[in-house]
Amino acid sequence: MAIRKATIVTLFTEEQKNQITALESKIGKHLQEYYVEGKKIQIKPDVHPDDRVKAEIIRIYKVAGWNIKFEFEEFQRSGNWYFTLR
Repeated sequence: MAIRKATIVTLFTEEQKNQITALESKIGKHLQEYYVEGKKIQIKPDVHPDDRVKAEIIRIYKVAGWNIKFEFEEFQRSGNWYFTLR
């Protein structure tokens, strides 16, 4: 029997699970410390997440009511990827 798409979407490797947990913790701490209503907050992940981890983090925070994006921001000469929440 073929594996169902709905099953795959919720299956993660141990490394992916650890990244999701670490990102949720980091994002939560930053929101509690720095979020101001009406302002965006940018959080740089410690490790560049793969597409499945990014999609899961975005899903989790959208369900929680946040407007969240994963985007590239250039500061001076070097740019970085950030989760941006509003």
